[in-house]
Amino acid sequence: MKILIIEDEILLAESMKTLLTGKGFQVETVHDSEAGRDYAELGIYDLLILDVMMPGLDGYELAGQVRTKHHGTPILMLTDKSNVEDRIAGLNAGADYILSKPCDSRELLARLVICAGHISAARVYDDFGAQWRCFLQFGNRFLHTFDGGF
Repeated sequence: MKILIIEDEILLAESMKTLLTGKGFQVETVHDSEAGRDYAELGIYDLLILDVMMPGLDGYELAGQVRTKHHGTPILMLTDKSNVEDRIAGLNAGADYILSKPCDSRELLARLVICAGHISAARVYDDFGAQWRCFLQFGNRFLHTFDGGF
């Protein structure tokens, strides 16, 4: 799964990238909204994570512009704002979910699953016999997450 993080706080963006690449995701980071829009409009990402408060285009404007060209790309919006009106504005702009900063890494990972797909289980056979394997399904692509023997 390919993720684009558009976040002007470089340390936060790089921390998220480290976390997500460690979990098997392909991640690119961009630190300004105009460049982020250009990258997002390439249409090659399975998920966008974007900040609300950025210089230039804010996250609401950016989400709206992306939605006009790539309707189905899931958007996870990060915000320092926590009031209901701001979360509703983000959803109305096109975000699939709003996550307040700072966020717990476990919640971020859980929201990625919710925003971008669903969990599928498949019985597979390998050299060690039958196992259940859990996959995150994104359209016709699968990201292997864990094994469980039985």
